[in-house]
Amino acid sequence: MKVLIKNDAVKEIQVTLSYGENAPMHTGTKRLIDSINVYMIRFNTPNTPGEELNYTEGDVHWHEGGRHSVNNIGDNPAEFLVVEFKK
Repeated sequence: MKVLIKNDAVKEIQVTLSYGENAPMHTGTKRLIDSINVYMIRFNTPNTPGEELNYTEGDVHWHEGGRHSVNNIGDNPAEFLVVEFKK
C-alpha cells in the first residue's frame, strides 16, 4: 500500500494485492474505490463473510465505513485506489 495524498479531508491509498494476498481485518471510513485493473476479491465484514466480487478496470464503487478484510482470489493482482473521506 502506498499513500498518495493525506490531508484533513481525505486520504488516497494505492493498493496492490498479489494472488492469495490479503489485507487483514481493519476499520475504514467512508470510501470510494477506483479499480485500476481486472481482479476478483473476497470481501469480508463481521456480518457478510466471504462475498466474492469481480471488478474491471475503471469500475468505481462506494463503501460505507466499517470493519472489513479483503483477499485476492483471482488470477491477477488486485490493483485499486482507495479514497477515504475523513469528514
